[in-house]
Amino acid sequence: MTDGAALLKAILANRDDDTPRLVYADWLQENGQGERAEFIRVGCDAARAKCGHSLCDPVSECAGCQLRIRERGLLYAPEIDGVPCNGYRWSEPLHELGIQVGSWDYRPETFWRGFLACLEMTADHWIAHCDAILAQHPIQRVKLTTVPIVRVRRAASGLYEFRIEGRERWHHMQWMAMYVHAACEAEWPRIAIEIADPSAAFRRPDYQPAPPPLEPSHATE
Repeated sequence: MTDGAALLKAILANRDDDTPRLVYADWLQENGQGERAEFIRVGCDAARAKCGHSLCDPVSECAGCQLRIRERGLLYAPEIDGVPCNGYRWSEPLHELGIQVGSWDYRPETFWRGFLACLEMTADHWIAHCDAILAQHPIQRVKLTTVPIVRVRRAASGLYEFRIEGRERWHHMQWMAMYVHAACEAEWPRIAIEIADPSAAFRRPDYQPAPPPLEPSHATE
């Protein structure tokens, strides 16, 4: 494992701590990635700055506004035709995975403290690629534009088990009508998962109402 990879691993393991991020920024600076290093430092400073402005004022003396403006400038640079902006390159591996990300995603609100933190994509894309994405970015929030399929079965303990289609783990939980949300929270406990139209789960042909009580030996997926 390279020094950069080890530092990134420390960031992913300590998402609320700025220290690993700043150490990584120093490593980037030493390895010729000055803009990326500055973006991380500015992002950490901006997160700590006290700023009550909903929109950044370019003529304001507010330190928070100035940091946000600098953050945006780094994100959109270089402004040259045919050259991807920094936000595009710093969003990898999304593009390598074939996930289309619009230019609107390269905004400071999508990044937090120097790293990609918020995503919006289909449930299929997220389920298929979340492991690769989470290996490089400390994601905090994901908005799913479609509803994931969740399988339900009766467990031997008498509780229910839920599994998101495309994932391996079964999660033991009490029955609840909004089990899709509950299954997402159990599968990704450190990430706030939002489903654009949660009521769509009840309209799916594969929606499962509460399974009837079954003997453990008869439990089926």
